[in-house]
Amino acid sequence: MNAESLRQWALRHALPHLSQMRNDVPGLRGAVLASDDGFALAAAIDDTAPTAKLAAMAGAMYGLCAATAREAGLDGCRDIIVDGDSGKVVVMSIPDGGVHHLVLLVLVDAQSAFGHLLLQCRKCCVAIGEELGRYARAA
Repeated sequence: MNAESLRQWALRHALPHLSQMRNDVPGLRGAVLASDDGFALAAAIDDTAPTAKLAAMAGAMYGLCAATAREAGLDGCRDIIVDGDSGKVVVMSIPDGGVHHLVLLVLVDAQSAFGHLLLQCRKCCVAIGEELGRYARAA
C-alpha cells in the first residue's frame, strides 16, 4: 500500500476510532495516527495543536524507542509516555502483524486519569490494527 492509499485508508477506517477516543477519554486534547516515518495519516485533535509536528515527533520517538529496545535486547517498542506538569503524551505502536508500522499519539491534559487513558489508547490501537490487518489481507 503506497503512502496516499494508506492515508485514504486511515481517514476512512482509523479516524472513527480516533474520534471515539475524544468521547471516551476526559481531558483528551487530540489523537494522531502517524506512520513510523513521521507523517500524519489521520487526526482528531484540537485546532491549536500542531498535527504535522506531533506526527513527526511520534515517528522520531518511536524510532528512538525501537532502537533502544533493540540495543537492550527487548522484543520491540510498544509504549512511550511523556508525563509533564500540564498533561501527558502517550505514543503507542499499532499491532498490525508487521504490515505497516504505525503509531498513535494521544495528548491529554493533567486531569485525565492515567490508567483509563492507557486502557483506551490500547483499545484504540488494537481496533486500528485489526482494521489494517483486514484491509491488507483483502488487498
